[in-house]
Amino acid sequence: MNLPFFTARDPDLLRADTGRDPLGLLPVWAELGRRLVPIIAGPVTRLDGIKAVLVIHYVHARLFERDGASAGVSFRRCFRLMEGLLEAYLHENGRHCFGTRRFASGTEFTVRRDDSSTAVNGLYQYYRGTCGRAGLLDNGMLSPEASDVLAAEWNKGADKALRSELLDCAKDGRRTLHPGALLNAEPLLRRSLDDCFESAALNTLLFDRLFGKEHHSALAEHCSRLRKEPVAEDHERYGPVRNLVERLSATLATADADAARPLAGQLEYVRLCEPFLVTVQDSFDYLLRSSATRIRTVAADLAAFGMPIRVRAQDFLRLEDVVKNPRSQQLMSVARAANEGVSPFLQAVLAHHSTVAVERGRDPMARLEGSLVLSLTAPDRSTGAILKRLENGFPWDNGYYLSTAGGLYAQAQKACRG
Repeated sequence: MNLPFFTARDPDLLRADTGRDPLGLLPVWAELGRRLVPIIAGPVTRLDGIKAVLVIHYVHARLFERDGASAGVSFRRCFRLMEGLLEAYLHENGRHCFGTRRFASGTEFTVRRDDSSTAVNGLYQYYRGTCGRAGLLDNGMLSPEASDVLAAEWNKGADKALRSELLDCAKDGRRTLHPGALLNAEPLLRRSLDDCFESAALNTLLFDRLFGKEHHSALAEHCSRLRKEPVAEDHERYGPVRNLVERLSATLATADADAARPLAGQLEYVRLCEPFLVTVQDSFDYLLRSSATRIRTVAADLAAFGMPIRVRAQDFLRLEDVVKNPRSQQLMSVARAANEGVSPFLQAVLAHHSTVAVERGRDPMARLEGSLVLSLTAPDRSTGAILKRLENGFPWDNGYYLSTAGGLYAQAQKACRG
């Protein structure tokens, strides 16, 4: 590895924050997104994943919590094994949520209690939070409503074999669960899963719980409809997020009686926030491409963008009394620096990134050494792409959960209609 600012390989470099979201922007847009979509998380794209989480909690409670049989068996390991079983079950009809590459390998799909792949950990990591916010889980316990629905669909004849397999594999790390073989050998287990996943009562419960209050649900319905409609050709360059926000705003502006009308102001917050967030990202990416360059030289390169940077920063500062997240407040300092010029703004971007990295116990990807910009690596984006978006302020990066809500709403609506 060739490094621009170390004379020898430094083991501390391995601590550099080269992972996702090095600027900590997710909490900023998520805070505004939650005003529009209060329950659904970004990775939650399949209704079957929500159902699978609830079935796993129900099965664990049914098999292991009523008679104390779970003593010495980790709930997390049982969840992982059940997640593998259900992903294999869903894969039979192309409905699985995670593990596409693993299922495509052509080898038998198996799972062990400590398997680390996303194929058997994704639902636990990404879907359970949504179930909690929807009131379907409470402190890790299945809600009475969800439990009653699943109890009405479950066949007790599936219990014995499933309990035995889960116990054996959860207690012995050498044991492997073979979901396909288990499903083929236990028709009552397969029937129980069929009945649970196709339950009309469960579909109705999810439709009622996943989308929030009436105005949130109405907005999700609009998202679902607008995602299916074609975008004007001259607007395609704006990108899917901005197009969706603009069309939602236009819809609410022309319909006084629309149930989602109370959220019009929240959509305006997105329009004030997102152009600044992408400008911060673009400026940081340009800095990453400017290693061993003096900060004043980088600022001179971007001087032509001084006015749009300042305008977007001023728009973001209008949210100062709206956003309360600590990361959002930190970015306010970056926005204020833009009023002082391009160079102070760039220095503030680097200082903000360093703060985020230090809070995570990492080293920054880029920093100032005196007046010299030093970076660990360049971004995947070209300089031309960075400068083009600095000029335009679009396409937007962050989704504010809107497209996800629209996609899940369409699935829930279809499930309820049968």
